[in-house]
Amino acid sequence: MRSLPWRPAWVPISCSQGATLIYSPTGHIVYGVEGTLQAVGFDVDTLELTGRPVPVLEAVNTKNSGGVDFDVSDVGSLLYVEGRDSARSCG
Repeated sequence: MRSLPWRPAWVPISCSQGATLIYSPTGHIVYGVEGTLQAVGFDVDTLELTGRPVPVLEAVNTKNSGGVDFDVSDVGSLLYVEGRDSARSCG
């Protein structure tokens, strides 16, 4: 994971409370929508999205809090928990 420096910016991804958004070293923000991981290109210099979200992986466990059970390593490897508990999620 990479921590981005805080600068006020509008990033048009709507997320419920507790939703998980992770910046990947591939240049994408990865997040969950109803049990499906989505990825969208992100420019860290301008803090703007660079494309449209696309589905990456289905059947990822989503907690009632909205958090999605996944993580992305520093080299871009994806780790996730399989499941379909998608009562609330980002989207």
